[in-house]
Amino acid sequence: MLVIRSNQLAELQRARDKDLLPEVRSYLERHHNQKVSKFNETDLNELCLSAINTSRSYGLTDLVSLIWFAAMSVEIGPQFHEHHRIHEGLQDKDIVDFDRIRATLERTTDEDWEGAKQIGLSSTQNNPSTV
Repeated sequence: MLVIRSNQLAELQRARDKDLLPEVRSYLERHHNQKVSKFNETDLNELCLSAINTSRSYGLTDLVSLIWFAAMSVEIGPQFHEHHRIHEGLQDKDIVDFDRIRATLERTTDEDWEGAKQIGLSSTQNNPSTV
């Protein structure tokens, strides 16, 4: 009997996420080039992998949702999902993957997204070493 431990499963997931990286980056470079151009290759890779990991913590698994999450991390900020209204929508696991994102977009306002931008700004203002 083959036994796969949770740490082995996590490592397999990390490897799979790295395999998705070129596709996520390619999308961002084509559709969000102005924002992406501000990142060096290493930082962009880290941002994308972090976005994929965070989106999985919300139960998002399809490629479109992972790419959307990375795009929002670039456009709004890596902590955009911490805004209470966005977080609430992303946690609604009664709705699957991209339908959940669509529902979140319908429930949030422009003010919510502006507030999400401020989350990242306030963390860099409070920690000058991240600027």
